[in-house]
Amino acid sequence: MSGGYFSPDSITWRVHSDPSMVVGGIRALLEQALHPEAMSGVASHSNFREDAWGR
Repeated sequence: MSGGYFSPDSITWRVHSDPSMVVGGIRALLEQALHPEAMSGVASHSNFREDAWGR
């Protein structure tokens, strides 16, 4: 494998170029972001409601 782990002919490239990775990636992000402990942490330690543009 002359191109390394992430060359266009690698298995990593083939797996991550599959369209189902988009669905799985979005699902994983939503699952992590909507976790009750994560939401509680954001609510406790963020001022996004008072200063939305300051983010």
